[in-house]
Amino acid sequence: MNGQQIIDKFHTYTDDQSELSSQEELDLLNNVYQDVYTERHWVWLKKQASGNSFTSFATNAWYINLPTDFLAFAENNNMTDDTYGPNNNAAPKVVFIYTPDGVPVPYQIVNFSDRRQYFNKNGYCYVDYANNRIVFTQQPVSQQYEFDYIYKPPALTLATSPVFDSDYHQILVHGMAIDHEIIQLFDRAHSYAPENRDKYQKYLTKLAWANAQLLLN
Repeated sequence: MNGQQIIDKFHTYTDDQSELSSQEELDLLNNVYQDVYTERHWVWLKKQASGNSFTSFATNAWYINLPTDFLAFAENNNMTDDTYGPNNNAAPKVVFIYTPDGVPVPYQIVNFSDRRQYFNKNGYCYVDYANNRIVFTQQPVSQQYEFDYIYKPPALTLATSPVFDSDYHQILVHGMAIDHEIIQLFDRAHSYAPENRDKYQKYLTKLAWANAQLLLN
C-alpha cells in the first residue's frame, strides 16, 4: 500500500469521522512508521556506505562524514559460521579500510568517551555525533573505506510505500488507530483501542518473524 491507501484504510477504523487535516493524517502515519522502523535493527534497513576521500582537520586527525540517512551502525565483522567471532572482545562493528592492494582492514569503532585511550593508535575510530563524522585515531592506510549501517527511511508521502514487505503494511493502519490523539477524538476509536493495539502487536510479531528469516545465524 502507498501512503494514501494506508490513510484510506485508517478511515475505515474511524468511520470516516477524522477531523484531522490531510497533512495531520500524513504526519500521524509517519509517526507510526517511525515507531516501527526504530523498534529494532531490521535486516531491510541495512545499507553499505563507501567512499575514497578523507578529510584532515588536525594533526593525526582524519575523518569521514556519516551518511545523511544514518541511524546506527550494523554488525559487519562477524562470520556466518557462529562458531567464530571477532577476536578482540569488542562489538563486531568496524569501518573497513582497503589497502592499496585491495585487502579490507577492519578499524574498530570505539566509544566516543573512550577515544583518548586510543590516541594516535592505528586501527581505531570513533563517532563524533555532534559533527556527524567518524574520526580515525591515526591516518588510515588508504582513503578507500566501507561500512554497514542501519538507515532511516525517507518519510512516507501519499504516493510512496513503506520499505518493508507489503504483507505487513496493515500494522501502520492499526498503529494510527491507537494513536493517543485519535483515541481522545473518537469514541469508536477509543472503544476499539484494545483490539487495534492487539492487531498492531500481532503484525509487529509477524514482521519480526519475517526479519528473523533473513538472518543467517
